[in-house]
Amino acid sequence: MLHKRQVAPNLFTIFNLFLGFFAILSSVQGRFVTAAWLIIVATVCDMLDGKIARATRGYSNFGIEFDSLADVVSFGVAPAVMIYLAQLQHLSFLGLIISFTLLASGAIRLARFNTRTTGFTKSRFFEGMPIPSGATLICSYVLFSFHYWDTMRLPGITVLLMLMASVLMVSTVEFDSMPAFSFRHGRRNTVQMLLLVTGTALILIFREKILFPLSLLFIFTQLSRAVVNHLREDEEEPLPDISVSKQ
Repeated sequence: MLHKRQVAPNLFTIFNLFLGFFAILSSVQGRFVTAAWLIIVATVCDMLDGKIARATRGYSNFGIEFDSLADVVSFGVAPAVMIYLAQLQHLSFLGLIISFTLLASGAIRLARFNTRTTGFTKSRFFEGMPIPSGATLICSYVLFSFHYWDTMRLPGITVLLMLMASVLMVSTVEFDSMPAFSFRHGRRNTVQMLLLVTGTALILIFREKILFPLSLLFIFTQLSRAVVNHLREDEEEPLPDISVSKQ
């Protein structure tokens, strides 16, 4: 039986799961904009259940596993079905494989996260792009397309985004975790929190116009940092000792 402190975060997980299910039904009915917004709202619920669990100390192994199962539906199955029915079904079997690749990569990402998570401490980084970020990238492009063209266009870009999201989720590239909602966790956390608040305000104001550009900006920022860190590591790597003793 769940402890009373575990009820609140798991309620958000249930709502996350419901939104994913609702998004799948909306996609089947051809309401792709509705489906995209439902998935994005589900990402907010996914963020809140973790925050609430840590704030109330209501975390548990059950919560971790339940959250991952809900995430597979909301951020794996739901966006894969949505994008397949909205555009990729015209690519026949190739469209099916590309859509499934997004789902499979998200499932692998979640399984890897669960097997490598020790305890309930919060890390500054995630290994690989989190599955909600991958789903948000795809959903933001759907909203962007329907806002400007009233339909899905440029299937090549859609395929590229799907493959990029799939690769990044199973990669080892470090992505920033959500900042703590506090000014007591250092300058870096404060900057991240201010950026998050600014981004949220822009989304509330401009909605479909800004969400896709912000998603791309977030991803390319993380990739740029990874490249810079890799170059720094190469520069700091000590040279091998090639001295030759005199005979």
